[in-house]
Amino acid sequence: MSDTLPAWLEAAVQRETAGESLRWTGRPGAWRAFAWTSLIWIFGIPWLAFSVFWEATVVGSLLLSKGAPFAGSTGQTMGWVMALFGLPFVLIGLAMLLAPFAAFRTARRTVYALTNKRFITITEGRTRLVKSVLPDLIRSIERKERPDGSGNLRLILGYESDGDGGTVTKTEDLVGIAEVRRVETLLMDLKRRAA
Repeated sequence: MSDTLPAWLEAAVQRETAGESLRWTGRPGAWRAFAWTSLIWIFGIPWLAFSVFWEATVVGSLLLSKGAPFAGSTGQTMGWVMALFGLPFVLIGLAMLLAPFAAFRTARRTVYALTNKRFITITEGRTRLVKSVLPDLIRSIERKERPDGSGNLRLILGYESDGDGGTVTKTEDLVGIAEVRRVETLLMDLKRRAA
């Protein structure tokens, strides 16, 4: 076991890997997960600004003017419909601004484990989310390595049709892990043994 795991994550790994031989554990880099989703945050700023402007304009017109620009009861109804139409866009903008912080929090509650039978991602929260990848499902592995030896791994698990004639790649990402080359070697070894 990794000595960097908090006791509650170590207990989760032990529960999930009972009867299996544990080869490696690691955690995603929380700051790397934050950085990975920061583009969503940058896009969320103008999205939210426009959405709030829309809502403020519509609701302000409804509350401050006596019927104008939405004259009559039909106009008032249409104005409230427009206000309700804009509300999901405000919520989406807020979600985009919160996405990096949610990714950071999720990374702090996540642990990766590699056993002699499978690769596991465990995320603790109100409920425990466990994703298992069997070695024979891994088609290929992509590695992005930084000069310090840390990096990301992408497990390519297969391809499926998207319904429009295109192809969607099924993946599992390991973000911001230390010793990324060593983990890749362990995964490739597990895949060879399963074959």
